[in-house]
Amino acid sequence: MIKTLLEFNCSCSRCLAGNSTDAALKEISKIRHTLDNWALGPAETISSALKLIHIFEQEGLDNFADIAYGYAALAYNAIRSPEEAKRYAKLAIDVVELREGCTPQKHREWQELVDNPQAHWSWGLLEGIE
Repeated sequence: MIKTLLEFNCSCSRCLAGNSTDAALKEISKIRHTLDNWALGPAETISSALKLIHIFEQEGLDNFADIAYGYAALAYNAIRSPEEAKRYAKLAIDVVELREGCTPQKHREWQELVDNPQAHWSWGLLEGIE
């Protein structure tokens, strides 16, 4: 059993098989905290978002990858790269729909970004930041 970041002993098949590590969960948490605070410049923000996707994929957390795809969508929108932003927002929508069904309220923010990236709150957020 692995002790998770939530401080309980997990006995799911992934943890019992040793496929999920505390180090990966801590890294996910660290990257999310950094991205939540917009504490990095444009290049580092994109790099961190893509690293987050990689960790989710590496750890087999595909059912929760909407989190990572969403960060990438926001990061690309923040540097005014609408096609990449829309691509990752669509991936986030796909994961949410696979996990929870086609319920628009569950992926409203990502659909808004797909529909009009320039009107989304994240548009150009990192413009002029080194």
